[in-house]
Amino acid sequence: MLGKIKTLAVHANQHFSSENHDKKGFPEPPLAMRTEVLGLANPPHGSMTYVLHVNGSNKAILIDPGNSDPTPVADYLLTQGLGLGFIVLTHEHFDHIAGLEEIRAKHVCPVICSSACSMAITDPKSNFSRYLLGRDVVCRKADHCCEDVDWRIVWNGREVRFFRTPGHSPGSTCVGVDGLLFTGDTLLPNMDNVTRLPGSNKQDLETSLSFLFANFGPETIIYPGHGNPFCFRLATQKIPALYSCTTILAGCRPQNGKDEPND
Repeated sequence: MLGKIKTLAVHANQHFSSENHDKKGFPEPPLAMRTEVLGLANPPHGSMTYVLHVNGSNKAILIDPGNSDPTPVADYLLTQGLGLGFIVLTHEHFDHIAGLEEIRAKHVCPVICSSACSMAITDPKSNFSRYLLGRDVVCRKADHCCEDVDWRIVWNGREVRFFRTPGHSPGSTCVGVDGLLFTGDTLLPNMDNVTRLPGSNKQDLETSLSFLFANFGPETIIYPGHGNPFCFRLATQKIPALYSCTTILAGCRPQNGKDEPND
């Protein structure tokens, strides 16, 4: 079973609408260009893989290749005439990286993730494949760490930004582009975040969620690591205590040009 496939088209002139991000701004792409998002649900755990591409460009971004069978991704890239510009990992757990080396074998493109994620994907104990999958998933380190590229890259004339959001795992990162936020397992629809795994930290997760709620507007579209996309306003209704908190931790707000919560 290859998992459910669904295609979503989002206008590229949608932008992060929170006050903090409006101040920094995002490059305005031509209105004729759209960011197309394909979501693939991966068996057996239902993790989501996303393929992003822009009309008129043949370089896509692949987020979280969690299926050890690369066929669904390969078929879509082939039918769309696409190659890969980047592979991005939201975190290190096996259900989000199981197909990484298979994809790397077919596409020469850089892999980007946090430094903690880059280390953990090399170790089947740290990515939990040895315990929860029944086989070892061992990946090479990322080609670039978010810390080394100032938490941002340029792709098809627009800025892709990375936001450090530990809690679910030490290496968790959210990815933002064109008013879309890919949250991995940091923010999930109608699901409790897993903070019982080794390396998880409930306090860190609360800090990360506070950062997201403080810095992204309610119209931001969330593409989670499991489940369907949803509007950020639904998350604020789901966790009102965090959203309405008037004393957001100072470390959550971007300061001195840094986009990740402070330690």
